[in-house]
Amino acid sequence: MTLTVGLDIGGSKILGVLVDGDGAVVAEHLAMTPRGDVRAVEDALIAVVDHLRAATDRPVSALGVGAAGLVDVRRGVVLHSAHLPWRDEPLRARLAERTGLAVTLDNDATAAAWAEQRHGAGAGAPDMLFVALGTGIGGAIFSGGRLVRGRTGLAGEFGHVQVVPDGRPCPCGLRGCWERYCSGTALAESTMPEVAHWLAVGLGGLVATFDPDVVVLGGGLGVPETGLLTHAETHLRDHLTGGAHRPAPRLVYAALGPRAGALGAAGLAATGH
Repeated sequence: MTLTVGLDIGGSKILGVLVDGDGAVVAEHLAMTPRGDVRAVEDALIAVVDHLRAATDRPVSALGVGAAGLVDVRRGVVLHSAHLPWRDEPLRARLAERTGLAVTLDNDATAAAWAEQRHGAGAGAPDMLFVALGTGIGGAIFSGGRLVRGRTGLAGEFGHVQVVPDGRPCPCGLRGCWERYCSGTALAESTMPEVAHWLAVGLGGLVATFDPDVVVLGGGLGVPETGLLTHAETHLRDHLTGGAHRPAPRLVYAALGPRAGALGAAGLAATGH
């Protein structure tokens, strides 16, 4: 039985897993995301893949990649990343050339959402929102049990929805983006209660727009120890139209932990999505 590598590439860390056909993790490896140019990031990814391939004698057939940024899934190109040096980067072709593997490329939050919707906190929920709080904010949408990609495949960029007109500048080029107020980066300027407040503000807009069964909070801040969802549950109705008179979705923490993105990337590659 062949194995699949899954990579989750964030603004600060790269997590790689090697999984079998049942989705069980055979090996994993964590590395820091370099702050250099495109090739430095690429070299770091290859090093993680090589480390995982060296951990087994079994054949590896595919590589799934979840990348932080705007991903053209059909062409295998990272169009833009706010936290990494990718601009129209043909990442799928580059990694396929250097590894000799079949490569599937997707957004990192989409990959994590895929895993949570099938095997984690959103399992069994046909209408699910996934919000990944890390260096920035990523997200994904499931409707009727199917992943909603949008016309160009770029749906779910929740972090760059403007919540404060003419607010804090964002590396994406805009101002007042949600992730400037509710993310790991925001904690450099704000307290945890302030971040929790902005979480409730942003979730109010998302729930009003998509009316999901469940909202799954993942990423580095999407863990119970932060207490973020306790605040969001208390104040969500304050930021939701008709909040006192409508059913609210369940708000839950992601169940698969920091592996979700890498597991989802591997799953997307193994299933051909």
